[in-house]
Amino acid sequence: MNWSFTLAPQTCWPDPAAMVEQLRTFGVQRLFVSVHPWAQEGSRHYETLKSNNLCLQSQNGTFYPWNGWSLNTCPQYNKSSPTCLYDPSNSAARETLWSALKSGYFDHNITNFWTDGTEPAGTSPLPSDAAFANGLLPSPAAFMMWPVWHAQTVADGAVAAGSNDTWMLARSAWANSHRHNTIVWSGDIASDWSTLQSQVIAGLNAMLTIPYWNSDTG
Repeated sequence: MNWSFTLAPQTCWPDPAAMVEQLRTFGVQRLFVSVHPWAQEGSRHYETLKSNNLCLQSQNGTFYPWNGWSLNTCPQYNKSSPTCLYDPSNSAARETLWSALKSGYFDHNITNFWTDGTEPAGTSPLPSDAAFANGLLPSPAAFMMWPVWHAQTVADGAVAAGSNDTWMLARSAWANSHRHNTIVWSGDIASDWSTLQSQVIAGLNAMLTIPYWNSDTG
């Protein structure tokens, strides 16, 4: 929710950079941290996004009340509280999200991101009246661009911060996502033979245009 180590930080996360270095001695060379593209009322960046018109809006200019979810590990947030789904087609919104990720994780040597919710996920799809690019692009025209813009948020920020080896693990992608170092995985799947068969087919098709693809099949 805060895009940083905010759950009992002094107890659980006293020194994230030292944790990363210790993991490297164990052979963990690439650590990913899971982040979602929305903020909830009461979280650190919610008011900044809202007051600067960086949340997803409808074509009439009202904020779309994103119906995402709260995690059980964040009891301080009420699931019914308002949420802000950031608008990745807005460069200022991308810069705001990256600034939070940089101070919350990147500056602690956590330079790879599991950009979860890149559909974006939630209890409802993107609304048909959502307007991207400051209202110039309606939702149907922008829907498949969402994961590309979202990957660009992290990729551009990482390059500006001096990293050419920052990767994203996402469960949604579109043409050109690979240019932003995006590895696609096919989402939460069942562990049965019919699912395995469908995953092989999905992977072969995805890799016609997206070279980095993976699955939970194990």
